[in-house]
Amino acid sequence: MVDRKHPTLYYEGSFSKDKTEISGKWFFKRKVAFLYGFFPVFYSPGKGTWSMTLS
Repeated sequence: MVDRKHPTLYYEGSFSKDKTEISGKWFFKRKVAFLYGFFPVFYSPGKGTWSMTLS
């Protein structure tokens, strides 16, 4: 495993009414790259969903 820096991970979520589950989404902020060193191209490095359940 390589230990190196990565973009900041942002996440948000909410509890279920009975407080036994929490779920939400995670994402990295959009980035900009330059195509041929001139044309800006915006992209999202990743996003997804997550959940945890009390057992």
